[in-house]
Amino acid sequence: MASGAARAGGGASIAAVTLLAALLRLPTLGTQSFWLDEAYTERLVRMSFGGLLHGIRATESTPPLYYVLAWAWVRVFGRGEVGLRSLSALAGIALVPVAGLAARRLAGARAGIIAGLLLAVSPLMVWFSQEARAYSLAALLATLSVLCLVGYAQAGGTRRAVRWLAGWALASALGLATHYFAAFIVAPEVAWLLWLARPRPPARLVAALGCVAIVAIAVAPLALVQRGSGHADYIAQGSLATRVAQVPKQLLVGYSSPGQTVIAVLAAVLVLGAAGVPLVVWREPRARALPPLTIGAAAVIVPIVLAAIGIDFLNTRNLLVALPPLSIAAAIGLDAAPGHAAPGHAGAGHAGAAGRPGRFGLLPAAGLALIGVAVVLLVDTHARYQRDDWRGVSTALGTAPGARAIVVNPGSGLIALQAYRPRLAALSAPEAVRELDVVTVPAQVTGGGIGAPVRPSGPLPVPAGFRLAAPPTRAATYTVLRYRSATPVAVSPAIAAAVHLGSTGGEAVVWQRASATGG
Repeated sequence: MASGAARAGGGASIAAVTLLAALLRLPTLGTQSFWLDEAYTERLVRMSFGGLLHGIRATESTPPLYYVLAWAWVRVFGRGEVGLRSLSALAGIALVPVAGLAARRLAGARAGIIAGLLLAVSPLMVWFSQEARAYSLAALLATLSVLCLVGYAQAGGTRRAVRWLAGWALASALGLATHYFAAFIVAPEVAWLLWLARPRPPARLVAALGCVAIVAIAVAPLALVQRGSGHADYIAQGSLATRVAQVPKQLLVGYSSPGQTVIAVLAAVLVLGAAGVPLVVWREPRARALPPLTIGAAAVIVPIVLAAIGIDFLNTRNLLVALPPLSIAAAIGLDAAPGHAAPGHAGAGHAGAAGRPGRFGLLPAAGLALIGVAVVLLVDTHARYQRDDWRGVSTALGTAPGARAIVVNPGSGLIALQAYRPRLAALSAPEAVRELDVVTVPAQVTGGGIGAPVRPSGPLPVPAGFRLAAPPTRAATYTVLRYRSATPVAVSPAIAAAVHLGSTGGEAVVWQRASATGG
């Protein structure tokens, strides 16, 4: 009865942290605008299924599974911010109990609760649970693969081992079909499976590894085609040292927020001191944490090594798959507080926690949870630390009395603006327009959110034949100027591009027909 009551209490606690995860993700799912990468997803899911598959090859740098699921998903839930992002939100919420179950199997109920809590409030996990991209789904599948690996190791030679192994193979295969960086989770897991099966792996393990290998081989040609397109080449253009330094900070407290330096230092002290020290000092919790710790560490270290030798696709969002196993390991360390009196040895093949864990680890776990919730709320309430607000730009543009030209800076923002105004077309020749608008959205500052928007420093430039229709819209993260003419004026791409704010050469000039002035 006592063990049943303990299990019920643990289940209720996991349910509570899962509810917390939902509360941090769902109410604000549509608060932020689609940004550039999400706009690519939105454009893909508007296509036919055949167009989707072709578009994945031409415009993406990830495998097709997420986009196929999203294509079907929006036909039920819609392709607005909430509808499209809800797929990622569901994956981000489901990840919490899966990680909790993995930690519970390794080190007991309290470790499971802590692991679920850390991921429920993780600013980075919340961010990607609210983004219409593949990262949240990839993280869920990576976490499922860790859980199945632990379950298989603990099942030994029983019939349950077959089910756990089949689950691992399925989660790993789907992970590889979702994001290429899932390979950095699958590879160390394969090493663990082979180590557990030494000296000779059984036929069922060989079959499972073969199935996963088939999927890896199947997605390899697409990876080569996408790499040849150069869409991900921008990653290597930034300083590798800077990106490597950003990884631990961003895994801990997200991309950027007010007071982030102090917050990041405090979170690092809590993780290294309260979770890291017990794993270094005590053998048993270290043995329990070793599988997720080595898997998560490998998923960070190997991409860094590859980047250093020239295969450089290193950024924190690609490493998101490492965050759940690292959080599981941290939870085991937090659970192994001073006063932990659990003699013996346990590893991936041992279930449950021996002895009685101390309660000290709950304090730093609560501190990390408070930090995570605070960062999430700060980002939710400060536009500077959110995604580019192209929805706000579209609203500021409003309707026009006739055809108009729009100068968009940066030009890459056109894709995001088209998520709200899909009828915009490139201006390739002079067109008669009655409105000429200028849009500027500043670039993201590394670690600092959206930069200061460009403001006119003197008299506003007025193109020939036009007058400023209204005072400029000067929002926190963008500026919009609207010029109008009483009669249509022929405007060429060069003339339009000359009317700008800020840097030149990176703008896009688009045209909106009179019949499409509503968007």
